[in-house]
Amino acid sequence: MAYDVVNLDTGAQVRTFGHGTISVATFGETTIGRAVFSPGWRWSADVAPTAGTASCQAAHAGVVLAGRFGVRMDDGTEFELGPGDAHLVAPGHDAWVIGDEECVIIDVGTAPDGSPGPEEVVRAYFDAFSRGDADEILGLFTDDAAVAAEGMPATAGRGPLKDVYDGFFAAMSAQAVPVVDSVARAGGLAVVRTHSSGTLTVRQTGQRSPAAFREMFELRRGPHGWRISGYLFNAAPAGG
Repeated sequence: MAYDVVNLDTGAQVRTFGHGTISVATFGETTIGRAVFSPGWRWSADVAPTAGTASCQAAHAGVVLAGRFGVRMDDGTEFELGPGDAHLVAPGHDAWVIGDEECVIIDVGTAPDGSPGPEEVVRAYFDAFSRGDADEILGLFTDDAAVAAEGMPATAGRGPLKDVYDGFFAAMSAQAVPVVDSVARAGGLAVVRTHSSGTLTVRQTGQRSPAAFREMFELRRGPHGWRISGYLFNAAPAGG
């Protein structure tokens, strides 16, 4: 395609959250969003409850069109952005509207605040896994996603993966609590490493046993946000 045009007023995807609205145009793995934040908006108040993290873990590159914006990094550094300020803000920050004028920002190439980042998608996986919700899990995967465990062949594609998860949840229930070890991002790709612990219960007998695993998730950002494209896991060694 030689060109593509999406009007942010009439043709964009609109996401609304507390005190704010984002209109997003997606071109392959590139997103261009126009965020309008009303006076009183603050990431830690309006987004953190659904993101599940203490600070915003997305990187933001963009320019302020109107209003003023305050930013506080996790290390305590604070600064302000105003009209005409092009900026690059690393993951790990809080942000808020300054004053009584709405703030309008163009955000380029990153998942907008209303869209879960890689870590949030991985946490959503564990939540759905502990609830035994195979359909929700499949909704977090790309169409060509592959899952593999140590000593087992990989399973790829939505149909085969659904059969695997449906079969597992028919036989077992699980409770898994994840700890995120690292998050690495490069453009539209991300790798999230975790370890988890919990219990596995055989449905037929009720027999329960402890379980601990190490996991690695590969994610891609596409038209519908971040999705899991690869998932590897193995049993954690005793004592580790």
